[in-house]
Amino acid sequence: MQALKHHMRPGMLVLLILLIGASAAGCGRTQVPEPAQPPAPPAKEPAQPPKPPPEPAVKVSLARDSAAQGEFVVVRCSFDGGDPTSVTLAGLDAKAGMLPVNGKGFALLPVGVRIAPGSHKITVEASWPGGVKKSAEVTVAVTKTTFQVSRITATKEQTDNITSEKLAQDSVKVRAAKAASAVDNLWVSGFQAPLDARITTGFGHIRYVNGVETWRHSGIDFGAPTGTKVAACADGKVVMAMTLNGTGKTVILDHGLGVFSSYGHMSSLVVKAGDQVKKGQTVGLVGSTGFSTGPHLHWTVTIGLTAVDPFSLVKHSEDLGF
Repeated sequence: MQALKHHMRPGMLVLLILLIGASAAGCGRTQVPEPAQPPAPPAKEPAQPPKPPPEPAVKVSLARDSAAQGEFVVVRCSFDGGDPTSVTLAGLDAKAGMLPVNGKGFALLPVGVRIAPGSHKITVEASWPGGVKKSAEVTVAVTKTTFQVSRITATKEQTDNITSEKLAQDSVKVRAAKAASAVDNLWVSGFQAPLDARITTGFGHIRYVNGVETWRHSGIDFGAPTGTKVAACADGKVVMAMTLNGTGKTVILDHGLGVFSSYGHMSSLVVKAGDQVKKGQTVGLVGSTGFSTGPHLHWTVTIGLTAVDPFSLVKHSEDLGF
């Protein structure tokens, strides 16, 4: 070292000492790693705008494409754009309302006995909030029914009970009883005949009284002994239980969606207005009250105020659901 100092200049010696010191200091220092950087989050995809609700629309179909005079048509609807606030049906000289639930609706239209055979349009109109209205049409084929003729002979006392004035009084009471109907179909368990007996007069018969044509027979007559139990043809609510001029002691049941059944000429009533009844439950007993020539039951089914063949609801019970 002494020899090295001897040969080196003073400036170089100072520089060498500084370099040796810096090297020694560096050897004793711990290297601190750089902190790890978190991974960058994935880039977010741009949010998709919400899909607009479907445009309001109505679709209509029939349970059967044809129906005979005196039967009925089942109309089914589906709706886009949410349930409409109101739905009306028109066709076959009848009108009906519909209560849509979860985009679907169900209604019945009667085929009157005087509806001409051939093709008929049924129109459905629906309204949504904001004044939006949509409509749809469907076609049904009406086929001809051959109605029989029935003739009866009545006494003057009996005919006095069916004057136009007295029948008009009955009509007011019947219309009041049928003014409103349950918005749901109450006939969950289907339809059946009210008793097992001989049919004396069928539906739609052209009725002659004392040789004079009077009216079309609006229901089915069953001949049975006085006191025979009469059963409700389906589940429903009693909307009338009283005596009328024409049909005597009478019960009317509401089965919902404008379907009513009536039981006339009974000797006694065992239910009252407001009662809920089940299919097969006794509503009265066979009799001969009102305009009647002998003990029998007059069974009528109407959709709204239009009479239809009661057995058509028994025959086509598979159509009577959603």
